[in-house]
Amino acid sequence: RVAVHGAAGGVGTAAVQLAHATGAHVTATVRDAARHDDVLALGADVVITPDGFAGSEPFDVILELVGAPNMAGNLDALAIGGRISVIGVGGGFSAEVNLLGLMSKRAVIRGSTLRARPLEQKADAARRLEHHSVNLLADGRLRVPVLETFALDDAEAAYDRFAAGGKLGKIVLVNEET
Repeated sequence: RVAVHGAAGGVGTAAVQLAHATGAHVTATVRDAARHDDVLALGADVVITPDGFAGSEPFDVILELVGAPNMAGNLDALAIGGRISVIGVGGGFSAEVNLLGLMSKRAVIRGSTLRARPLEQKADAARRLEHHSVNLLADGRLRVPVLETFALDDAEAAYDRFAAGGKLGKIVLVNEET
């Protein structure tokens, strides 16, 4: 069982599809109820708003793309021996963690970001992702929802749209010079 917080964003939509492709039961959290059907169509088995996450069944893996607001609930919803992987902190980067709860569940919390890594590590991660996902892309089991494209000159407007939330998929900058 896998939970994906922030499942309507660019990374979240990919995570839902990749987890589904492995055969995992996927529960996704999405703030905007209007996006729930879209995320179900990507392969999530259950889509809920974040405030509905409390009391969820135990998860083996929780992919945290939002950050601090979810951490206490994540630990409560984690299965014995489960893992929380924090790769996004847009909702906040500082959270209290019940260490006794962490210990009693024999849980692991792991954080990661590509931003701080050297170029060689980023290239290696891209190669590994390509190796595992190219067939999924080719046969349609993995798709990249694009919400909107912006010319490179409109980068500020693209960022404003990104920051506004309530979206499904990627905001893409296009270099129109050829």
